[in-house]
Amino acid sequence: MPPSGLSTTSLRSVTVTESVPSLAALEREARGVQAAAHQLHLRFLDELVRVDSNSSQLVAELADYFSEFCAPPAPPTISVTALDAPVPSALAELPYSVVVRTEPGKRAKEAFVDLDQGRVIHKVRTDMVFLCGPSTNLAIGPAVQNVNQIVNFINTRLLDRQLDAGGLLGHCSAVLVNGRALVFAGVPGAGKSTLALELMRRDDVQFLSNDRVTFHPHASGVDVVGVPKHPRINPGTALANDKLRRVMSTDDIARFSAMSRDELWPLEHKYDALIDRCFGPGRFVLKAPVAAVFVLAWSHRDLASSARCRRISLAEDPAALAAIMKSPGPFRLGPMVPLASQEPEYRTKLAPVPVYRIDGAVDFAAGCDWALSVARGEEPAGSEQPS
Repeated sequence: MPPSGLSTTSLRSVTVTESVPSLAALEREARGVQAAAHQLHLRFLDELVRVDSNSSQLVAELADYFSEFCAPPAPPTISVTALDAPVPSALAELPYSVVVRTEPGKRAKEAFVDLDQGRVIHKVRTDMVFLCGPSTNLAIGPAVQNVNQIVNFINTRLLDRQLDAGGLLGHCSAVLVNGRALVFAGVPGAGKSTLALELMRRDDVQFLSNDRVTFHPHASGVDVVGVPKHPRINPGTALANDKLRRVMSTDDIARFSAMSRDELWPLEHKYDALIDRCFGPGRFVLKAPVAAVFVLAWSHRDLASSARCRRISLAEDPAALAAIMKSPGPFRLGPMVPLASQEPEYRTKLAPVPVYRIDGAVDFAAGCDWALSVARGEEPAGSEQPS
């Protein structure tokens, strides 16, 4: 459980002025708990990541998860230490502030404290603690029980590099077709991953990202860089895709098949769908030029109308722009800039990219058809053009 006496805060930088240990001292204490004798080397585009851990089991599970990105030993550009060990009292007793969730009904996930040299983040549901600084990337706590949080921590370090290089963070999934990326944005639960995975049934489609991308404008267009995070899917997505059913047990297939779509849609029951296991090896890529962005504004409750696709201007559709944008959260060091203040930058830098809004009833087959039309260099059949 989180330490007692936590204060609450929106996601803003709160630097501690009272006497607390330095980040370097806290790191030394954490590293002194157990030696990190096991290593894993990974390559993601130009980033070479070395993971050091005291747990051979954790390293084995990470190697399995990142199997297509494992690499021979080389000098790393990013070093991460992940310790499966008790959290030292000096870390547990820091004066954390809880990050208040903006989504109604959502519980707090993180608490953090800023130090002069970096930040310490406490995952309040799992008791994992993360130390982040210019040269510090350390996780400590019940790591073997929370491998997914170590995966996420590695990915936040990769995202940091992309944001440092001028990238804009997007709350999007993406696939690659004909050498170009089809990017899908939307609020949580809109079906971004489901639509991407529907397209993955085709052998000529590759997976680029599940939930986060960074956009990188350049002289001839915009590139998108994905995150090496496999989809975590709900039962409805798994049941609807024959390539994904293998992640479910026979009992789960029977249990969830008996539920209606309205019952399945809000379920918070997740399965890890590893791309290479479900769709075959060599299907996960991390960078491509953007063909188009599709904003999923449809609703599974809209049964009266068909799905509609129309091309839009982000300058005239603030809701669509908001669906694309994403705050990096507490793992991003430096000043926490309000997301709304970045809207002009997103509009300007994404201006070369065709953007389509899909609304009406949820229709993944139609969504696939419209996306594939754009991949062929055509306008989606029946789509409306901006006036």
